[in-house]
Amino acid sequence: MPDRPQMSLRIGVTGARRLPATSVPFLRKQVRTVLEVLAAELLHLERDYGGAGQVKSVFRGVPRLQVTSPLARGADRLVAQTAMEIKAKGLLVELSVPMPFPVSEYEQDFTGTGDNLAGELPLTAHEDLSEFRALLSHAVGVIELDGTHANLAGIHDSASLAYEAVGRYVVRHSDVILAIWDGKPSNGRGGTAEIVLRAVSTGVPLLWIHATRDTAPIWIDNRNTLDIVLEGTTVESDPWEMLRAYVRQQIAPPLPPQRHTHGMLDKLALIHKSKQLHPLSTYFDEKVGRRWPIWRIHGWLMKHAGRLRPAWSPPAEPVDVIGRYWFTLYTQADSLASEYAARYRSSYVWTILLSACTLIVGTLSGSMHHIRRLDHRGITESLSILELLCLVLILLNVMAAIRNEWHEKSIEYRLLAELFRKQQTLAIVDWTLPLKSVHQCTDTERLRWVQWLFAAAERSAPLSKSPRLPNPERSYRIDCLLEEQISYHETRRAVSHNALQLFEFIGTVTFLLVILCVIVKVMLEFPPYHPDTMTVFELLTVIFPTISAAFITLRGYAELQLLVEQSRQMAAELKLRKESLQRINLDRYLASIELGEQALGITTLMLQDLEGWGRLFRGKIMEAG
Repeated sequence: MPDRPQMSLRIGVTGARRLPATSVPFLRKQVRTVLEVLAAELLHLERDYGGAGQVKSVFRGVPRLQVTSPLARGADRLVAQTAMEIKAKGLLVELSVPMPFPVSEYEQDFTGTGDNLAGELPLTAHEDLSEFRALLSHAVGVIELDGTHANLAGIHDSASLAYEAVGRYVVRHSDVILAIWDGKPSNGRGGTAEIVLRAVSTGVPLLWIHATRDTAPIWIDNRNTLDIVLEGTTVESDPWEMLRAYVRQQIAPPLPPQRHTHGMLDKLALIHKSKQLHPLSTYFDEKVGRRWPIWRIHGWLMKHAGRLRPAWSPPAEPVDVIGRYWFTLYTQADSLASEYAARYRSSYVWTILLSACTLIVGTLSGSMHHIRRLDHRGITESLSILELLCLVLILLNVMAAIRNEWHEKSIEYRLLAELFRKQQTLAIVDWTLPLKSVHQCTDTERLRWVQWLFAAAERSAPLSKSPRLPNPERSYRIDCLLEEQISYHETRRAVSHNALQLFEFIGTVTFLLVILCVIVKVMLEFPPYHPDTMTVFELLTVIFPTISAAFITLRGYAELQLLVEQSRQMAAELKLRKESLQRINLDRYLASIELGEQALGITTLMLQDLEGWGRLFRGKIMEAG
């Protein structure tokens, strides 16, 4: 039974390092109001979706409010301190601290320059460092980027590059950004203005609290609004209502898709089955049972037709907390996707075989009367019963596939599993899948629950204080994914190519046999006449085309030629990506950023392939005809 996500919301922080002492009281008050509004909204949503209802128990545990702050002086610490003071029954408040450098080097930033958050007295170096360490002790997750203060040859202002990297990390891992900002341009790379622009450009909304004016916050969710606000134009919207609406939009599960029927058989198959049953509830209640032998026919057919038996070993479970989290989600969705794919593919194989059998048996039944030397009493009746049985089995098979949604579930669960697997790879380099890429794969009403569940799983991912993996280890793990995918596509190409050749061979042979049978029939038209022999060859001219049509249908339904071309192209593209990955200098400054961008490019390429696969097979509807 798949795991449910935890109701979570991630708040990222960016803002000025130096806050005027006169501004601190109203800033602290506004930040507290923001966090209390978020806490109240989460608790309200927990009451709606934490228990039984239309979408029953889609969340586990208590709601979580995650604050992501690098704990620099000023805005970062103000929000972190205020968050630690929030006490809401039934709500978990967690602090995540990404740092531009290893903690020992990051502490060199805290020299006591500037004011503290309690008043106007300047901090001493000891107080500055103590304040940082006190907040860091509350952190559930700590992430150390591979930046440095040192002046490196050929690198201009290496520290600013690291600050920019950590700011982008905050944006990538946030649902909304809380910006305490004076509206002025940044003094250098990685400043507040740059992070604000980065957020709105990538689709992460922000709540802007002015750093020096005691005014209401401003809700900004796109670049146009940001430009208007910076020009001085007043935005006529309630920021609190906009914030609540955004949280509801992110947390609330999508409405159940409307199940459309496409004919009398669909309506018959769905009798007494609720059309409003939510896919989320169905997914969480799924259990992988024993696979019946009849649902292995497709695998058996492709194994023998493909003439290739690749060695397979189960993937190893990661040892780190975050990798294990995504691996567990992937294996749960993957096992369900494989089960339903086996049922659906085997069901259409059975439909094709039973259809061919029906035609052959029906022809045999009609031919018995023309063979004079054969006592057809009882044989005709048996063949007619067998013909009727084949038709009934076709009907039951198709109705079972429609009623239990084997086709839809096989595609939806596969999409979900692959999204989890891609995120497992990106988590190695502290990256996340852009929701824009996810939307492209799940752009239909039926697939919105997949998009929602992945986003919910991403928000509820655990935090970890484990040391950052060395860049060579990160590169190795990404390389392993590439090798696995290259091997998968080369195997799929070979299997599909061999099966395609076999099906074409059978089609060609049966066609030639039909020609031969027709020639014999023509010869039998001349005296001496052989009516019984003529009947046999007439029967063969039906059987052979039926066999040929069955294999042609199998070939077309499986889209073997398209799979061959698709896998050939993907294997070539992945090999190029592998070469690019190997060219990265892992000793270069902030090489983790290059690894992250490379991993993102690889997973985006795989998602594009997945999107094409999904669009192709969503149209393969099971029909009795």
